[in-house]
Amino acid sequence: MSVARLSRLALSSISALSSGYPFRKKLAEENYSFNNSLAEGVTGLIQGQRNEPVAAMKFGLARLADVGCEIIAVHNAYCLLGKTENFAKTILDFEQSGLMMGFGFLGSNPFRIEGYLRRHRASFVECDSLWELSRRLCENDVFILSFWNKKYGLHTVCAQKTQRGIYVYNAKGRALEPCLYKTVGQAFCKSYRFLTSYIIKKI
Repeated sequence: MSVARLSRLALSSISALSSGYPFRKKLAEENYSFNNSLAEGVTGLIQGQRNEPVAAMKFGLARLADVGCEIIAVHNAYCLLGKTENFAKTILDFEQSGLMMGFGFLGSNPFRIEGYLRRHRASFVECDSLWELSRRLCENDVFILSFWNKKYGLHTVCAQKTQRGIYVYNAKGRALEPCLYKTVGQAFCKSYRFLTSYIIKKI
């Protein structure tokens, strides 16, 4: 069984545990109130999840500084495609849509981003390998990619293919600008274990 398949099964089980948390709805509402008070400081693309005010925002029982990459990837994808949404509302949607794992301490289930995109009526293509992603990408395409990183564990980023190369957003926690790579292969090297990816065509 592939690493991606095993990861999908394992992360689905962890997500199920979080969905049964009895205070989840109340916690999400409290988090939204707190996050919304900081949301005015979030304008446009988020370059690094450890930068304020994003770092201080709450997700479940955790902080986005440690676990916010999936939410940030979706937010950045929407920004690149010309859609703006209150970032606090995006966090709330993740908390209430069954994406949260380990009460927030384990972040979000990247395999459930597909359901999130469907609910928001996005047009997208899911890719099951880095090879398929590279083959399908066209210039200016925006995509979300999740992988296992030997140093940090699970990480999810938003990226865009351009004439200059692949721009990756939130590649590093304290980044102030996107990282630029010549190819998808260079951006996501062999030290990473590919999990899943979504090319988002329209929102």
